[in-house]
Amino acid sequence: MRVYIAAFSVLLFGASPSRLVADPVTLSGTGVVNALGDPEDVCVSCAMDLLGFSFGIGDVLAFSLSFHTPKADLAPNDPTFAAYDLGSGSFTLDGGKYKATGPVVAQVLNLPATPFGIADDLSIVANPQRGDIDALPRIGLGIEGFEFLGNWLTTDGWPVDVAGTLNSAPFKSVWLFDRAAEHGTFARLGNVQFTPTPVPEPSTIALLGIGVAGLCVRQRRYRKSDRSTHVARQRGRL
Repeated sequence: MRVYIAAFSVLLFGASPSRLVADPVTLSGTGVVNALGDPEDVCVSCAMDLLGFSFGIGDVLAFSLSFHTPKADLAPNDPTFAAYDLGSGSFTLDGGKYKATGPVVAQVLNLPATPFGIADDLSIVANPQRGDIDALPRIGLGIEGFEFLGNWLTTDGWPVDVAGTLNSAPFKSVWLFDRAAEHGTFARLGNVQFTPTPVPEPSTIALLGIGVAGLCVRQRRYRKSDRSTHVARQRGRL
């Protein structure tokens, strides 16, 4: 029984808050198509053929992107810029009509306001162009929240609640791109709303561990009591 308790303790330690940070998360939501790509830059109909469905301005699209959040020890040294490699992820469009997997990268930009560009930015891009174009799906998904004044992001670190952080962004958008095109964005979504993803709290896991450990101890006491009773009965028979 001690072995079981020790094994469970190791498992509980592995599920500590530092480990939870690296657990996979799913970022999903909806958006309204408010722009299609320039025909001179990208073949919109070709991209839709790859998706297997078509849409137009004003249509609502659902998206979902799953990835691993960076570990705490991967925090960057530069306090104003952070690029994270989130490993391989997967994303779906329009309720799962299109599914793809590939590398996911993220950027956190936390700068003072300047007249030359975006001050605060959080972007997550699936299937970025990397190496051979045939090695990854052509269709990619980009998600971005940003602010020009620099008052939105309060830290350069990776947010714990990605959906909540993006929902609070003054400006946010989702775009679809075709990696085969020079300027590959073929659709952009506005009015984006991200669906919060519940995260298990460390206190809940701790309570679960205490409860299971208590049951193990109680079961051990019962077995010890039954063994003592059995020995006493054997002695009585002798």
